[in-house]
Amino acid sequence: MICEWHLSPGRFFSGLLFMVLLLSALPSPALARVRAIVSIMPQKFFLEQLAGDLVEVTVMVPPGASPHTYEPKPSQMMVLASADIYFTIGVEFEKIWVSRFRQLNKRLLFVDTSRGIEKMPMVTEGKTVGERGNPSPEGYLDPHIWLAPRLVRKISHTMADLLSTIDPDHRQKYQQYLATWEKKLELLDEQLYQATRPMQNHPYFLIFHPSWGYFAREYGLRQLAVEHHGNEPGPKSLALLIDQASKLGIKTIFVQPQYQGNSARVLAQALDGNVVKVDPLAENWLENLKTLARKLAEVYH
Repeated sequence: MICEWHLSPGRFFSGLLFMVLLLSALPSPALARVRAIVSIMPQKFFLEQLAGDLVEVTVMVPPGASPHTYEPKPSQMMVLASADIYFTIGVEFEKIWVSRFRQLNKRLLFVDTSRGIEKMPMVTEGKTVGERGNPSPEGYLDPHIWLAPRLVRKISHTMADLLSTIDPDHRQKYQQYLATWEKKLELLDEQLYQATRPMQNHPYFLIFHPSWGYFAREYGLRQLAVEHHGNEPGPKSLALLIDQASKLGIKTIFVQPQYQGNSARVLAQALDGNVVKVDPLAENWLENLKTLARKLAEVYH
């Protein structure tokens, strides 16, 4: 039964293998568009800027889901079985599933869009965050590279170059799309710089999950995180955070829409403040970054 495929990644993979082999034996129709797979919604937005309707995009982690825990649905795996390319970006979902994807579709081309980008340790105010409750001496390298426009420019070049290679008939079109997209990125960078200027004398902001480190670094800001090592803080840590936030005059806690815990609400009450939602995985990446900058400026101006 299809519902049984969600019991575990191992059983899920085994249950699909036979069907995928059957599909691979069927004649393939002529491709009208490149069939691309991405892990998260912002990547879909980038591809749409870079390829228009030349590429058919499937997203593995849908809106509202977490790339830390999501398991793909059978329908997604069936699409993946006939896809041409998978653009990875380094989220935890890929560490679990990419090896299985390779077995399901041996002709699928995997492209690491984080290549050439030096990732920084996932640090919040001097504290290096360990991965999934297991801190290492080197620290956990922050995967959220898609939240800084200058890094997105590098990601976009990797995507556009690969598309031009596998679909040379549309090379000129891809390069035109890339040039237009780069102008939008340059404009966004300037808009974000201007929007965050009021915070330069008060650069701290409080976030539940430390996902905005690259954004903060790019615009001279500093994030304080509620969550550490993948866990909500205990009473002692929460008390210290309340004291620190109070001294800095912080009253707003930013949380992702997927968050369902209690610490942010408790913290907001203690600070006589409020909770504001910002989504690092929002599909409309361009407007999402503008919205965050505006909310930061409103709160801390």
